[in-house]
Amino acid sequence: NHTRDILLSRLSKLFDRMLPLIIQLPNLDIETTTDFSIVKTVIDSKLKEPLATLTVFLDIIASMVLLISFTVASTLMVSTHGKLSTYETLLVVIATFCNTYRLVREVLQAVAMYKMHLFEEWLIQNMLDVLSITTMFVWAEFATTYTSEQRQLKTYRILVVAATFLSWMTTIMLVRVLNKQFALFVMALLKIIEDLKYFLFVLILFMLMFGNAF
Repeated sequence: NHTRDILLSRLSKLFDRMLPLIIQLPNLDIETTTDFSIVKTVIDSKLKEPLATLTVFLDIIASMVLLISFTVASTLMVSTHGKLSTYETLLVVIATFCNTYRLVREVLQAVAMYKMHLFEEWLIQNMLDVLSITTMFVWAEFATTYTSEQRQLKTYRILVVAATFLSWMTTIMLVRVLNKQFALFVMALLKIIEDLKYFLFVLILFMLMFGNAF
């Protein structure tokens, strides 16, 4: 056990040096690299560290609580007339608190990636999280300042739809960390979407061109 701990410690330090290079690989190559037994063992040992375990746990809890409080609050506001109720206001506060936690996590990740000279990689990979956080803050502001009539406007409904979509996407991307099969499934879907992007572009173009004719 002592020899194994020493070996894992040295491999962990080596992995820290290799991490900036691994991050720059395509998603499928990253999955292949982390599938090696020795790499998987090192990653498992890192994830079992108290701080890493606590961080992952808090990330999941914050995302789930945010999603639930936002969904319930936005649903209740549809039928609310006048000012928000105490319950709705509490849900908005909870959602904002969880969203602030996510913002702090993103800032810390950005600083860490910047120190590794990988800020551009962080910007590309975490754009979805940044958009989700920004949209949720905008929703919280509008939800608390808009009147019941303003919350019936099309622009506000579009904001709610965008916030819902981005929140679900970030939650799915977070949950995939916990299950390899689910991660492979999500990556396969993203690969299919990437391969179909030109087809989708042409399809949307034709829908816009001929949509008014039907």
